[in-house]
Amino acid sequence: MNEEGLAHFLHLMLQIAFSRHYSRVASMRKIFSLLFSICALAVLAKTTLAQELPSGHMVDHLDVIPGDPSYLTIRGVFDESLFSAIQVKSGDTPGKFQVSIPQAFLNNVTLPQREMAFAEEDGVKRVELNEKISRTGSGNVDFLVDMQIFTSTGDVSLELDREKSDGQQLAFALKPMRKRLGSQDRERASSQISAPGIDDMAASASRGERQLKPMASQARDAVMLHPVAALLMYQQPLQLNVSVLNASTKDQNAQRLAILLDRQQRQKLEEQVGMRLEVTNISSVREGMVLPRTKIYFRPNFMKAALALSEVIPGEQLVEQMPSSHKGRMGTDVEVYVGENFE
Repeated sequence: MNEEGLAHFLHLMLQIAFSRHYSRVASMRKIFSLLFSICALAVLAKTTLAQELPSGHMVDHLDVIPGDPSYLTIRGVFDESLFSAIQVKSGDTPGKFQVSIPQAFLNNVTLPQREMAFAEEDGVKRVELNEKISRTGSGNVDFLVDMQIFTSTGDVSLELDREKSDGQQLAFALKPMRKRLGSQDRERASSQISAPGIDDMAASASRGERQLKPMASQARDAVMLHPVAALLMYQQPLQLNVSVLNASTKDQNAQRLAILLDRQQRQKLEEQVGMRLEVTNISSVREGMVLPRTKIYFRPNFMKAALALSEVIPGEQLVEQMPSSHKGRMGTDVEVYVGENFE
């Protein structure tokens, strides 16, 4: 029950209370007792709504702010109470880092690409983004944004600057490993990451320099809200096109799953995802490709549909966003690769 529904419910209860009791000239004690019970119910419902409110991060945009040190900035909507769960690890080669942001989504509207290139002189060459979705043993769904960051040199460290990070941005500092910053260097670096004044912004714009501006000064689309709210606010398609491909050694697995989805589970799935289900392709993968587990790929905006499919398909599945190599297959929203574990 949302807050609007709660308000309507309380209004109805008050109407019933006064129409029944006041018309019968009931005692004021009974009326006040009933009002007290309704208020207690409202407080309890409000507390429940607050406890159930989801938390997490939404990644909107990446940029590199050159300086000493340089900063990799991630703009979006962030829950500061979850910053301690963000992990930064060194990669297998110098200059490569892995940043893991639990309970995070990628905004598919502002980040349609999963690989971004930057000028090497800024300190970062390339960033690869990956959104991982997994189902826990308790039935919940975990979300994780994983970033592979490739710096221009191998003699730097990457650290989350908690002082420069807030609910609208994450700031990762690229600090030289063999150089200690003096007081003047620190002041210069701080000026790079702080919010500039009007005169500084005008001068920077004339020089073509990038500055870290507050998110409040930027126009934001309606989908750039809380991660869960943003997912729910995407435009809802009318039809879900599913492709079923056999990636097992059992010849009829793709046909069996297509029958399960199209005939036995169609009504349940259509009610759950709010779209008409169509199995548009039944085929096999290339010879020699065998998957031990069923794998489900989904296009942006079809994550909910992919999770609904995973609930009705027997066995354990791996649910991932569709890689760029698959996105050229027009007309397919979700691909199901039937693995060996399908029974």
